[in-house]
Amino acid sequence: MILELAASSITPTLKKPSSPDDFDRWDKEFTSYMKPYNNLVDKLLDCNYYDFGSRMFMDVGIVGSEKFYYFLDNAKELNGHKLYFYPMLEKKENDYINAYIMRGAKDFPLTYDCSKLSSDEDVSFFNPSDEYPIKIMKELRLKTFKKIRDDRIYEDSNGFIISAELAKKFTEVSLSGYELTPVKDCKSKNNHENMYCLTAMNILQPSEKNIFQYEGRNFYTGEKTLPYEGTMIYKEKALEKIKDFNYPCEATHRETSRTDMIVSKKFKEFCEQENIKGVDFIPVFIKDCDLYYEYIELVTNLCKELIESNPKHKIGYAKINPCDILEKL
Repeated sequence: MILELAASSITPTLKKPSSPDDFDRWDKEFTSYMKPYNNLVDKLLDCNYYDFGSRMFMDVGIVGSEKFYYFLDNAKELNGHKLYFYPMLEKKENDYINAYIMRGAKDFPLTYDCSKLSSDEDVSFFNPSDEYPIKIMKELRLKTFKKIRDDRIYEDSNGFIISAELAKKFTEVSLSGYELTPVKDCKSKNNHENMYCLTAMNILQPSEKNIFQYEGRNFYTGEKTLPYEGTMIYKEKALEKIKDFNYPCEATHRETSRTDMIVSKKFKEFCEQENIKGVDFIPVFIKDCDLYYEYIELVTNLCKELIESNPKHKIGYAKINPCDILEKL
């Protein structure tokens, strides 16, 4: 097992411009603050990075690799990073895993229109948990799009899209627990005949709370959410009735009521056999199994490395202090 690591700069807390004339002052302070982060990205020449304006987000690579230590060495004098990690397994280790979080690649070629969330008619609400109600997209509306491929699953922040041809293959291999819902054109309101939104129909039992989870709030409604770093943990019994497509009963996305999609080993193997691109599979661990303890050990070592390198480093969007994690492990 290895840990993949990504990092983003911690957004500075600067005095907001008091007037339009004061904006130049703020801009200079912000540019000065971000300069060393930009220089670090330049040094990591083979590092994929994404510039969100207020922070730099970069792929650091495998924990323990040469690039990982190069990042730590060059980030020592900065104001800390938020680090995001997730486990990846060797082929033989997957024999002990039955469920995976499905995540999309970052090269999604479709452009969505914001009207997709404009009315309740576009959204299907599931409420399997009174504490963490989740929101699942029932219908997507596309403003513009490129030709969709049959060998790729596309992900947007609101759901997954597959081609009609790939949907036929789902039927041929008897995949379970999903529904195909319309993708509509924003202007004509007609359904796109060559694509569907992929929605899971099975809701899992509550996951095991772990130290990499933190309580958040839906930005729009104020409802509770339960985001996490790394992966999700379940008791073995909670996954006994897993289908090929499932949703956790908790809202796992920061500041929204969306949740991740959890898929079966059968579906992962189907994607490998058919060479389906566009998604990654993050293993879901059974609590107290051998791989779970190995995962905890890797995260423990990561926290120690971060503390030694720069005490200002934090874990995830919640900016969890690595020292606090070590105290609870």
